[in-house]
Amino acid sequence: MRALDTNILVRFVTADDSPQSERVRELFRAAETHNEILFVSLPVTLELIWVLGSAYDTPKASIADALQHLLGLPYLRFEQEGRIRDLLTMSPQSPLGLGDLLVALSGKDHGCTTTLTFDRKAARSPLFTAL
Repeated sequence: MRALDTNILVRFVTADDSPQSERVRELFRAAETHNEILFVSLPVTLELIWVLGSAYDTPKASIADALQHLLGLPYLRFEQEGRIRDLLTMSPQSPLGLGDLLVALSGKDHGCTTTLTFDRKAARSPLFTAL
């Protein structure tokens, strides 16, 4: 199994660099043809959320749609896939951004009662506590 870096998924989702985007599509076609699984770590998922939101000004709902699409690809295996699916289910009702929500949920998965933050907006959520 091989792991993917964030920039591979960014090229696939945004198609903003034609040569690189085509190389990613070729990689994915080959993985599907050869039944190869490509691993997406949780840090890559979080970084993908951050890059799409901050560098590309992609709205939260569009990022969620992109993640949902990626989760449906049979040749991608996501670390903590169940938690990412939970994130996508919870996100429409949450005022938090996807990245903040993923950070808080990851803490809860490890037995944390809260996530400490300086972010005033996040601190309004029961998942966070202002420091």
